[in-house]
Amino acid sequence: MKNIKYFRKVWGNTKPHKLKLKKRPPLDTRDGKLKSKEERFENVKTRLSHLAEVLEILHKIYGMYPVHPDLWCYRCIGCHRILKKSGLKDDIIGLQKFELRNKKVHDKLKELRYEHWTPLSFFRDIFDQEPELTKNDFYNILIIYYRVVWITKKEDAVLEGKKYKSNRILTAYDDSNIEIFDLESWDKFYQPQ
Repeated sequence: MKNIKYFRKVWGNTKPHKLKLKKRPPLDTRDGKLKSKEERFENVKTRLSHLAEVLEILHKIYGMYPVHPDLWCYRCIGCHRILKKSGLKDDIIGLQKFELRNKKVHDKLKELRYEHWTPLSFFRDIFDQEPELTKNDFYNILIIYYRVVWITKKEDAVLEGKKYKSNRILTAYDDSNIEIFDLESWDKFYQPQ
């Protein structure tokens, strides 16, 4: 076995990597400029495919310990925790917020809410609801249901008032008279395998 204390000591004597959260992955740009939407979508699909593989493994581990449900709690293994922090599909709506240079656009965005179209609780609960899920199942779940949309704060309050914040039926936006404009890119992107 390698000397773990050595690795820790070496790491402690080096400068830690800084996360570049306001930079796109290198494969999304060419010569400092964004690649085409099609190329970026292919990259997002690849990332989601990798994530689906990880989720399949986590789901199998979670399913292996039904006699000890407290061993792996939602906080430890939940799909929703990974998705919440990933930012994997920010590209689907176009530019990421840090790439918007226009102050008027930034001011307008303050009036809006960046919302998951399907609540993250769906992705959490899928671990308990379905005993057998494959990488392909997870990929299709992500491709079809992991979207982000912009809605007004007033529309958000309507969803909240109807108890649609964390338990949102498929017709919740229509039932609440909230119009979600599908981007042309969604039709291209949301193709199950």
